[in-house]
Amino acid sequence: MHIVFAGGGAPGYWFPGLTVAHQIRAAARRAQITFLGAGHDFESRNATLAGFQYLPLRANAATAGWSRAWRYWTDEVAAQRTARRFLKRQQPDVVVGLGGRASAPAVRAAIALGIPLVLLEYNALPGAVAKKYADRAAVVFGAYPELCDHLQPASPLRIVGNPIRAGFAEVYRLRRNAHAANGLASNVKPDDARPRQLVVLAGTAGAGRALNESIPKALYKLGDQVRGWKIVHQAGSRDLAATRLLYRKLGVSAEITGFIPDMPRILLHADLAITRPGAITLSELAAATVPAVVVPSTKPTERHQVANAAAFAAAGACRVVDEANAARRLDDRLVDALQGLLTERAGRLQMSTAIAELARPDAAHHVASTVLDLAQSKVLQNVA
Repeated sequence: MHIVFAGGGAPGYWFPGLTVAHQIRAAARRAQITFLGAGHDFESRNATLAGFQYLPLRANAATAGWSRAWRYWTDEVAAQRTARRFLKRQQPDVVVGLGGRASAPAVRAAIALGIPLVLLEYNALPGAVAKKYADRAAVVFGAYPELCDHLQPASPLRIVGNPIRAGFAEVYRLRRNAHAANGLASNVKPDDARPRQLVVLAGTAGAGRALNESIPKALYKLGDQVRGWKIVHQAGSRDLAATRLLYRKLGVSAEITGFIPDMPRILLHADLAITRPGAITLSELAAATVPAVVVPSTKPTERHQVANAAAFAAAGACRVVDEANAARRLDDRLVDALQGLLTERAGRLQMSTAIAELARPDAAHHVASTVLDLAQSKVLQNVA
């Protein structure tokens, strides 16, 4: 049995595939698993550390002008040829498209070669690959019912949630048990037994800069409301030094890090989060039952964040701050959104209960089971 995962370019596309692959390996230890990626170091490192094969498709564009357009086109052609040669030679039983630029060449090659195709779409608005090829897939897995309005009517869509890191299943169990036993959604311990914790997930790339610059200022303006809170701020490697300096200048105590490797542990003890509404981030917050203030990105390529935030806000699971509103400074709008949440536990509890209703901690299991069923059917057909 050979299963190929194709996609990448950003962690949000990559790590759900790794989670599903681990589930498959646990159920079928002899299964061969290969990842086709965009050639980034974090992809090859994480795939090989997990014991999976990795093949870069070189789907990386240059930075500007005609050079960028030419490099984009030549990389797409090279990636398409590499994917087709690999799939034709290996004849895998299933190809799983994870999204991102590295996904499209493998998805097109799988369709051309008649290999069963599974697509993962994490957002409320589908990406280009899902939008174009959903009706050619055996199954499309999604997290938002709103996807039905944006895919072809014939698309075999199943709403199961987003595959998230395995540690969140235990976090979800602990938080829900604590809520049932003590009427608490904020932690496994009573509020007065520990400092309240605010987790800031500004992002690990350039999109987080506005949050890294505005959130410390907002927390400074909130003054006494922040007293008694432990602040953990993930700023990304690019803005790490500048963010630390800003907190120090403002006199706000915070733990600033470039990257949080053990997110389940951090969110287990979190009472509130401020974040971009990326699909996987929201799914992990839901599993950890952590309410959030979300700030959708203004980038045209990230319009899905607005739709993700709207879906969670409609359920009462978050508060949304519109970064595109130029009438007032972003830090002042963050102050408005945080007012009350920092001091009123009842408000956080209500949002925590709402976001817990959106949690789908078993999503990876559902995806892995279906992929295995498709692969085994293909194996049986080949034997026959």
